Amino acid sequence: MAVQGIIFGLDGVMVSMREPLGKLSPDDILPGVMALLARLKSRRVKLAVASSGKDMQFVLKRIGLEHFFDAVVDGSGIREGEPDPEVYLEAANKLGLLPEGCLVVEAGDAGVEAAVAGGMKVLAVGSAWENPKADYRSRALRSVDLDLILK
Repeated sequence: MAVQGIIFGLDGVMVSMREPLGKLSPDDILPGVMALLARLKSRRVKLAVASSGKDMQFVLKRIGLEHFFDAVVDGSGIREGEPDPEVYLEAANKLGLLPEGCLVVEAGDAGVEAAVAGGMKVLAVGSAWENPKADYRSRALRSVDLDLILK
């Protein structure tokens, strides 16, 4: 099945979560994320962000990405954290897609495990880029070949 939606783990879009959350800014976005999200939106790909953390709407607003996502799932709506796939399955559900039609972008090994357990394709980036369970791997999002992934 072709990829119809992309679910980003929070670590797939941000450098790191800082406390207090009020100090977050667009400087916390990973290199290449803004351009990738814009390209995906122009192609009408459904987008979600999923995290076991809380206050995701606030975080997205602080870093300036709130308008890119069709669905947001955070820890306030789930019972199990990664490597349980619940957060990603809920994101797929909110996008109105089957898990096999989704690709998860993850920078953590637990997130890769969760996405695989949920029956989704995975693009491992950052510290998880060498995870052998991922379908696609890239050290950085800016070097991702969208045409290859969206097949």
